[in-house]
Amino acid sequence: MSPSMKRSTQQEEKRAMNLTWKNGRDAQRHEYKREFDADLREYKRLCAEMDDVNDRLNKLSRQLDTLDESSAKYQV
Repeated sequence: MSPSMKRSTQQEEKRAMNLTWKNGRDAQRHEYKREFDADLREYKRLCAEMDDVNDRLNKLSRQLDTLDESSAKYQV
């Protein structure tokens, strides 16, 4: 093999390796983004659930504030 062909082959191999490495990085980045997006959706769902629980607790607390401590409803 002539030196110029050898160089050309080495350059092609190097380009192929770089493309493979870049594609691997892109695939990994895409996987991280997919996982992050899924985790973000779950986080937002949990926050909404916590907001709902907090709203219900605040409502119950306001109701409790209106009851007489000696009433049967307060005792329950």
